[in-house]
Formats: sequence, structure tokens, C-alpha cells
Amino acid sequence: MLVARVIVYLDILIWLFPPFRQHGKRYFYYFLLLGISDPLFQLLYNFVKFHPFRLYEIFTPLMLISVLNFKWNYKYITTSALLMIISIFISAFAQIPFISINLLILHLVILSFFLTATTLELHNNRTINIFYFVLCLYQLSLAMKYLIFLIDLRTGVFYFYITTAFEILIAVFFIFFNESNSPKLRIDFND
Repeated sequence: MLVARVIVYLDILIWLFPPFRQHGKRYFYYFLLLGISDPLFQLLYNFVKFHPFRLYEIFTPLMLISVLNFKWNYKYITTSALLMIISIFISAFAQIPFISINLLILHLVILSFFLTATTLELHNNRTINIFYFVLCLYQLSLAMKYLIFLIDLRTGVFYFYITTAFEILIAVFFIFFNESNSPKLRIDFND
């Protein structure tokens, strides 16, 4: 179990750094939420024994809001506020399996936004920005954590630690690269 603790605490530590590289970029708030969520959750869990999924239920909609391309207007603010009220209600009153299903859906929605950004980059510039590819991979790993948790708790715990170790490598990538300085693969379409 020592290895599991080391993985979890190393993950928490490493994810504190990507927001610095992403500062001033399009997904800064997404990375900021990622960076502060795990330390906050660990503290609350250690002192209050609050289930982490209940906290993720509040932070994940904020992550979704942070990746949207929006203009501040009444409709956007109303929709965002409604989403947060629903999430707080679910966090407070729903059972953990239902929260897991909701988190899975939210992470799949976020994944769809990153896939859209990847596709637009490919269409407009004929390149695959590795930054978007890694974002998609990360979101997919988060979604899979919740899916596997729902299917089989014993496998889910093992998968949680394996993907958390993998996500440490993803965090290291985001410490060095952001959307603009990321490597890009040029794709030539033959007409």
C-alpha cells in the first residue's frame, strides 16, 4: 500500500505545476482546477471523511465551464449557474454510484470538446497538436476511472492506481508544453 500512497501524493504534487505553464492560455482555468482539486480533496477527506466523488461532482462542472468557448452573457451565466446548482444538489443528496455515472458523463462531454478542438486543428491547419491529443487521452483516462469503478470496485481500485501513475506522466507533459508550444504532427491529405 506504500506504493499506492506514493503514487497518489506524487500525482497531487506534480499536478500543482501545469497551471504555471498554462497561465494566460485558453485552458488555464481547467489546469488550475486540476491543480487545486486533489490537494483540497485530500485535506477534506483526511479531516472530514467527505467522499472524494462528492467533491469531484462540484469541481467537474467547473472544469466543463472552463473549457467552453463562451462570451459572458446572461444565457451563459444562467446555464452555468443552473449546472452548478444541480451539481451541488447531486453532490449533497445522491448515492455514490449515481454520482459516478454523472461524473462519467461530464468527463465524456469535456472529452468531446477536446476532440472538437483536435478536429478543428486538423481541419484548419492540417496538423495534430499533441497538446490536444494528450488532453483527450487524459480525459479518456478520467472517464474510464469512473466507468471501471461502476463495473467492478476491486478492478477499479487497481485501475485507479495504474491510471494515476500514467496521469503523472501526462502532468509532466503539461508542465513543459501548452497549446502554443506543443509539438505538432503535420498531416498531408492527398487530393
